[in-house]
Amino acid sequence: MMEAVGYGLLEPGSRRRVAHYVYEYIVGRNLSIVRRLCGEEVEASINVVDAAKARLYVVPAPPILTPQKFTNYIMLRLSKPLAVFPKTSRSLYTVLRVNVALVADSGGQSIVLDAIPLGRQRYALYGQPDRGLIAAYQFVRLLDYVPACDWQAVLNIRVVNSIGSPVKLERIVIPAYMIRFYYRGSKVVTSPVKVTIVSRDVAQVEGVKWQPPKGYVEAPKLATAPSLATRFLMEYGL
Repeated sequence: MMEAVGYGLLEPGSRRRVAHYVYEYIVGRNLSIVRRLCGEEVEASINVVDAAKARLYVVPAPPILTPQKFTNYIMLRLSKPLAVFPKTSRSLYTVLRVNVALVADSGGQSIVLDAIPLGRQRYALYGQPDRGLIAAYQFVRLLDYVPACDWQAVLNIRVVNSIGSPVKLERIVIPAYMIRFYYRGSKVVTSPVKVTIVSRDVAQVEGVKWQPPKGYVEAPKLATAPSLATRFLMEYGL
């Protein structure tokens, strides 16, 4: 069975390796099977009916799909607080740990058949128990250069302090629907996000229009935005 390495199309009768996982597509007469393997162990198996009507892809996805999807938010806890001085801005980078998703696409409609985290999957509460929100939770390190990594995503964060006083930023909450994922082989980048500090305790988060590097393919959008949602207000502290 032919094996490809990197994110991309999973052809019938082939295998695709992503990190330490392999998806293999076994074609039958009336029923096909897709299996996820880690080493020699079969971790998941999915039956596929009438495979000719859909294409299967193994793609990077926002880290909100496992063990099941119940949030649309990602909270990045900074390994070191970021002091942002008045009326300044910085363009910084971090590595966002992704979920690997097996996606069936038919006529522009996508459905997740399987997902697995690349790294520990954790969730946390942002805000108060009675009015906060649950978010996928990651510790991240901010960098002033583009990091080199495989399988995980490089995320550009543009921080703007629009007020007249310094602010300490310790976390960033991002709606998953605001970032798009792009891949080329084992490399993954996302569209940037802009974090505008509007008070000592509140920031506005929004996606940034952006052109991906040449040769990168856009992954299916797997997080759904509320109607007309273009910005998110971090109102429960920075």
